[in-house]
Amino acid sequence: TTSHTVTAADFKVAGFGFEPGRNYSFEISTLKTRDGTANGQNSNVYAISRVYADFTPTTGGGPPVNLPVVLANGSYQFNMAVQPGQTYYIDPLVATGYIYQTATGNPNFASVVLPVGIGDNLYDIYGFDALDNLILLADDWLGGSVFTFASGGVSRFEVLGIETSAALDPANATAFITGLTFVGPGEFTGTQTPITAFVADVPEPASLLLLTAGIGLLSLARRRHPGGESS
Repeated sequence: TTSHTVTAADFKVAGFGFEPGRNYSFEISTLKTRDGTANGQNSNVYAISRVYADFTPTTGGGPPVNLPVVLANGSYQFNMAVQPGQTYYIDPLVATGYIYQTATGNPNFASVVLPVGIGDNLYDIYGFDALDNLILLADDWLGGSVFTFASGGVSRFEVLGIETSAALDPANATAFITGLTFVGPGEFTGTQTPITAFVADVPEPASLLLLTAGIGLLSLARRRHPGGESS
């Protein structure tokens, strides 16, 4: 199966109901049994792999989120079929910024929608020129607003301006949901790489850090841009 909707019926232990605003953990297991059946008794388990994600239900619901795998270099890699004109939501965890990049043969990014209510709700969006230099495309872009790239889209862009004061939980699977559209159909197997510059001494969340992500230091009084400039 490729998706699952959590409902109140999943909670069968008295006193542990499904309530908005409470934190829950979701476990996904890949199980190989000795006899090839679905019998998951301990004596029949040959190998098992588990991943856990924390989430908090809301009364308003939310869109389906495509989760990544973590590469050895710390990037988050996705693998999903895409169509033009449809928005896909991805969430790789927390950082002070991210670099979004398609893989060879993937359609380019057509637009991006960044989350609402993270920090000051403003982001800086950068592209790259032919010499691989950063180009500012949007300064203080408002979360929730659609930013459309130039005709033909882009294969790579960067988002900065996420304050560490936002205190995003890196174990929360809906902490920083990004909406993407693509210029054409195909497979999206690209990556979203956390930017972890300006590392600060900040405490880790009490919950288990399932995937490692750096938290960078940004001044609370000003926004820092590439090259050391501030505004």
